[in-house]
Amino acid sequence: MSASSEKNKTIWWKLMHFPTLGMTGIFLLLQIIPLIYPMNIPIGVSTSTQQFYDYMYSLPEGSVVLWQSQLIMFNYGDLAPLSAATLKLLWNSPNHLKTIIIFQDPSAPIVWDNMKKTYGLTTLPPGRTYGVDYVEMGYYVGGELGWARVCDEFQAVYPTDRFGVKDSTLPIVANIKSAKDWAMVITTNSWSGLTDYMVRHAYGRYNLPTMILPSGMGAVGAMAYYPRVSPAFPIGAGAGAMLEKLQGYSSLGTYFGSAFSLMSFYTVVLCLINIVSDYMERREKK
Repeated sequence: MSASSEKNKTIWWKLMHFPTLGMTGIFLLLQIIPLIYPMNIPIGVSTSTQQFYDYMYSLPEGSVVLWQSQLIMFNYGDLAPLSAATLKLLWNSPNHLKTIIIFQDPSAPIVWDNMKKTYGLTTLPPGRTYGVDYVEMGYYVGGELGWARVCDEFQAVYPTDRFGVKDSTLPIVANIKSAKDWAMVITTNSWSGLTDYMVRHAYGRYNLPTMILPSGMGAVGAMAYYPRVSPAFPIGAGAGAMLEKLQGYSSLGTYFGSAFSLMSFYTVVLCLINIVSDYMERREKK
């Protein structure tokens, strides 16, 4: 492009043709900065996330919650903050909720361990004991039929926890025979088909509240179940940040939330600049 033709380009044209590499670089900075320098960007709490928080604390003292996790690498960025904040909520519940974790994918136990390490949840809080208040039972095989059998014959599917410890020595599961012995089911996943068969058996056959914690992309398929089947509906990483706020602490969920907020604001600004620039460019050419 010649120097004369470059001079003929208006400021509006230049704004509309801002280099893609430059815009991408700004996006990356907006993701990285909140992780290096935590920012206190105000976070609102959605009604459905507040309902989740309130509902968990309304359960009877010592209720047993069965949590089926499909936290895998595919959905980790969206579901890890929500899983971590929910786990902390259960571990510190004033109504002393007891949590049984099972996994729907063979890689999920490894990813779960990584989530706990990343979010500083490798040790139970004071007053909570593994095997009494919390246990990890491992991966079940068989998709919908496997889940149906978990509901009907829990100890037949899980004679030990994922570390080989027998049920008879784990007070939290020693008397768990079927879904009748749970207060509710939680499912964390990004696949609507998985949500459907969880609902069919836990809610459909045992009338158990089935709390769905979907990823952002999985929310549309699961939304039909809220609020009758799923009493609340916290969604993805955003809900993880909201749960951190409700519990009075900040972690990666809040920092990721700040990054998403900055990127969303930046996207809106870019759209407005493009709209105004296009209008002004056409106006000057008239």
